[in-house]
Amino acid sequence: MDGKPLEESSSEDNGSPRQSKHILESSDREPNRLCKRCSRALTASKTLWQPRPAGDPDWAGEKFFHSKNTKQMLRDSVIAAGCHLCTQVSQEDNFSQAGDDQRVMVECSRSRAFEDDEGDIPIVAFSAISCAEWDGNWASLPDPSKDEEPQGDSDTTPLATFKLERTDGSVGAKSLLPHRLPDGSMFALPSSTDSPEAFGLVRYWLDDCLNNHPECQGSNFERLPTRLVDVGAADNNGQKKLTRPRIFVPNAASQTPATIPYLTLSHSWALTGSSLRLTTKNIEDWQKPEAAEHGGIPIDGLAQTFLDAMRITQQLGYRYIWIDSLCIMQDSSEDWKREAQTMAAVYGNSMLTIFASGMGMAGGQGANADTCFSVRNPLKVYSPIITSPLSDGAMGGGAQSEENINTAGRASFYAIREKYEPNVDEMLWGATQKNPLLSRGWIVQERLLSPRIIYYGADELYWECRLHAVSESCPFGTGLKKDTEASPSIYTANAKSVY
Repeated sequence: MDGKPLEESSSEDNGSPRQSKHILESSDREPNRLCKRCSRALTASKTLWQPRPAGDPDWAGEKFFHSKNTKQMLRDSVIAAGCHLCTQVSQEDNFSQAGDDQRVMVECSRSRAFEDDEGDIPIVAFSAISCAEWDGNWASLPDPSKDEEPQGDSDTTPLATFKLERTDGSVGAKSLLPHRLPDGSMFALPSSTDSPEAFGLVRYWLDDCLNNHPECQGSNFERLPTRLVDVGAADNNGQKKLTRPRIFVPNAASQTPATIPYLTLSHSWALTGSSLRLTTKNIEDWQKPEAAEHGGIPIDGLAQTFLDAMRITQQLGYRYIWIDSLCIMQDSSEDWKREAQTMAAVYGNSMLTIFASGMGMAGGQGANADTCFSVRNPLKVYSPIITSPLSDGAMGGGAQSEENINTAGRASFYAIREKYEPNVDEMLWGATQKNPLLSRGWIVQERLLSPRIIYYGADELYWECRLHAVSESCPFGTGLKKDTEASPSIYTANAKSVY
């Protein structure tokens, strides 16, 4: 498999795991590492890597013993060994509900369920099984001499199912996760959405859309909002440090470029309502350059969400962003009335809308954090990459042993959890249960109008454009029909309830 498995803890089932702070910090975050038991199952399986025989009534997948119970799996494989695959299994709801007497098994198989009639694909399924009539060889657990199932009726708790999809796009869809970022650097799994790797991923999605999606073009940067926030440009050394932003009025500037690409922000006023706002009293000072007395917008009084959005704007290579409470005078009903009539153009002509979910660092249920960014374990988000024993991804002879596998030239597969299979659109809209902002009227309107949206939330980054939706955990994305009544997404349903 991809990477040498770590040695695992041999602590007794009722003892505490032999682990250290160093182990928790290092092995827990190395991508694509497998524990010895996952590696053994995937390398020893003969059915996983060869096509399923047509019409063979006796064909069946293979099952391998993994752990005495989910507690041992969590201790030895997730914490001590830092197994990427087991880390993802441990996130499933059933994982904590499995009983201590239920052995964890791994089944390697092939299935046509995901691909209709176009062929079969490798499937790896984890389950917890208990039975009163265990085979005698199970007495030597956790090192059984064979991987047989118990005799008699068993009680099975499904844990997680993964389908294996080629990473190179040679079979099936092309991955929308990069191997290299726009600056040429190798893509590494980001542990924070406020990181060079995360910004690089967003730039990759944005560049791909701008260069390869004619359906998403059409923004008119000559039709600018009345006001924009100027977050400043990079200095001569290429550093993008946020200084004191200011209000930029395109029509009042003597040297306004013919076109000015800008971003927009969609946010919760409940979280940003205490921020400084544009008024008739401060608009003059806020338009002044930072060097002038009282010039620019005071950073100390801005909501963190606004500061994060300005940072995102800079990191993506842009200078201007539209934020409602900073670009519409909040104490002028006349300004509100005039600007409200331009919302369709403001969002429709923007380069990209930043959606701040409000879940950010606080995470958990509901929208409750004034920030765009979040810190997470990337192994819980990104699909593990599994390397096939053979370069073509199909078993030609016998299964190869763990020791003689060389990943060079081998076919690689994303192990994608079954829960992500319906599509990214359903995943994203399923977040409404955690984040009610997504179903509110003005948010739906902003989503419908924006040609491209990047969602910052507690779990992962989501991207939407007029062609497709993609997330960090689902590398192949989902096709969208954002502008049509035939769209299966919640766009249509929510739009009907709003308008």
